[in-house]
Amino acid sequence: MDRPKHLTNLGAVLLDAALVLPDEVELDEAIAVLDEAVATTAEGSPHRAGRWNNLAAALRARADRSGADVDVDRAVATFRAACSEGTRPEASLAAAYNWCAWSVERAAWPEIAEASARALDAADLLRRTQLTRRDRTSWLRAADGLAGTGAHALVRVGDPVAAALLAERGRALLLTDALDRDRARLDRLATARPDLAARFWAAVAVVRGHGND
Repeated sequence: MDRPKHLTNLGAVLLDAALVLPDEVELDEAIAVLDEAVATTAEGSPHRAGRWNNLAAALRARADRSGADVDVDRAVATFRAACSEGTRPEASLAAAYNWCAWSVERAAWPEIAEASARALDAADLLRRTQLTRRDRTSWLRAADGLAGTGAHALVRVGDPVAAALLAERGRALLLTDALDRDRARLDRLATARPDLAARFWAAVAVVRGHGND
C-alpha cells in the first residue's frame, strides 16, 4: 500500500472541508495528515515537493485564520522546503508561486523577493532537465512574471541593484530557453536533412561575414 499517497489524498479532502466550513479541528487534522504524508515520503521522491506544497497550503490557511507569528513562520518554512526540493521542478515552481502570492497579500517584501528568486531556480532546473516538455514555456513565463514581482519587492526594501539583477535574470531565462529550443531544432534538422542544415550554416556564415565588414 502506498501510504504517503493515501495520506495525501485524505489530507486534501480534510483541507477542502476545513476551507468550506470554518472548522479548526478538521484543519488541524488536515495538517497532521499532510505532515505525516511528507514525513513518510522517501528522500529524493518526485512526489516530495508536491506534498510539501500541500502541507504549506494547509499551514497557510491556519496562519490566515490565527494571525499568529508561529503559524506564519511554520507556513513560510514549509513553502521554503517545497521550493528546495529539486526532484520535480514543476512542483517547486508551483510552491514558489503560491508562496509569492501569499507574501504579496501580506506585503511581506523580503519573502516576495526570496520566493521569486526560488521560482527562477526551479524554472532554470525545469529548462535544463525537461527540454521536450510542451508546457515548459508557460512555466518559464510564469517565473519571469514572478521575477518582476520580486524586483518590485526589492525596490521596496531599498535594494534597486538586486532588483535589476533579478529582473534581468528572468529575461535571461526566457532568452536561454528560446536559444535552447532553436538549437534543438537545428540538431534535428542536421539529422533529418543534412543538406538543408549545411545550407543554413552557409547562410549564417555569409551573414556573419557581412557583419564584420
